[in-house]
Amino acid sequence: MPTIKPTIPEINWRNPITKGLVFDAPLFEGGGLRTLDIASKVKGVISGAPAWVRGPWGWELKFTAASNHLVTFTTIPIQNDLPVISIEALVYLNGAGESSNGRFFSKGATTRQSLFYQTAAFAQNNFLGAFSTFSVLAGSWGTPGETFTIPGYYHCIYTHAVATAAAVPNFWLNGKKQITSNNQSSVGTIQADTAALYLGSQATSARDWDGNIVYARMWNRLLNDQEAIKLHQNPWRFYKKPLAFNPTLSTGAPAAAGYVDVDQAQYTNRSPQELINILAGYNPLTGNSMQETIAIALGVQPRTGKSVQELLAQAYGILPATSQAPNQMLYNRLVALGVTFPSPWSSYSLQQLLDKAVAQSFTLAQILNQ
Repeated sequence: MPTIKPTIPEINWRNPITKGLVFDAPLFEGGGLRTLDIASKVKGVISGAPAWVRGPWGWELKFTAASNHLVTFTTIPIQNDLPVISIEALVYLNGAGESSNGRFFSKGATTRQSLFYQTAAFAQNNFLGAFSTFSVLAGSWGTPGETFTIPGYYHCIYTHAVATAAAVPNFWLNGKKQITSNNQSSVGTIQADTAALYLGSQATSARDWDGNIVYARMWNRLLNDQEAIKLHQNPWRFYKKPLAFNPTLSTGAPAAAGYVDVDQAQYTNRSPQELINILAGYNPLTGNSMQETIAIALGVQPRTGKSVQELLAQAYGILPATSQAPNQMLYNRLVALGVTFPSPWSSYSLQQLLDKAVAQSFTLAQILNQ
């Protein structure tokens, strides 16, 4: 899998995998008490203070069992009462969770649908489970062929025609389709649901997840085998201007030096002005010139008194200020931060280097050595 999620994800709705995508929480913010569902543009409320942490894929939310950590999304009509459903998430399993049944995804006040880790139930141990509330008897299913190892990251996909009581769901773990065990057959009709969607627990916060959530998504259709494999290979594939990914350059684990360059051919079409404002956390991205944004970060007045080259030279202590080109100075700084490059600095434009800094989730303060 790629090692980093986009800094500011935007869905490319022309990609066929996005058909029926009704919820997408990439958890990219890295701080604060709100996180955006970029499919519906609804902001989820973070309660109980789960921690924002950096992982192999960028920002993640860290949940702790029995700590009432929860993200609550108020839902819109297209997310409710789905007759068929697909749920995808990338999670880090740190422990069994509250009551040895930590849930990382739940939909509905009465848990119409949830995905969880279960230490032992239905003659199984350490499995990914799903639960659905029906009018007579709830249904429960699991993955007996896959044993979870704690700790560890798991890419999970679950699909189910929930409106059909006799339907058996499908599971994929880390790109591999699983055998599904029918632990408890559902009876009756699926629970009506117009309530919220939860990450990290359920509505009553009695099944807290113990671990991290990298992202979570939901579709109103059934994903197929090919789509499940593609999403495991690159979960950011349907975001606009996706990062290039060369599997020979990255194993999906953090590099010893800190970051791995995923190079090669693809860069965004954002201008250097927009990229520098992304690094600074500014919006609108065209509000300040590149020169002004760097000057503000360095405390230089007037903001337009020095060129970009002079400002970078000041940040890096280079004299004379014109002895190195801006792209050479930025290249050397990224190398110092642990980014590896297959080519010399002269092979990269300033735009490409700034794009690489954005892709690695650096801040402007970091790349200016502040």
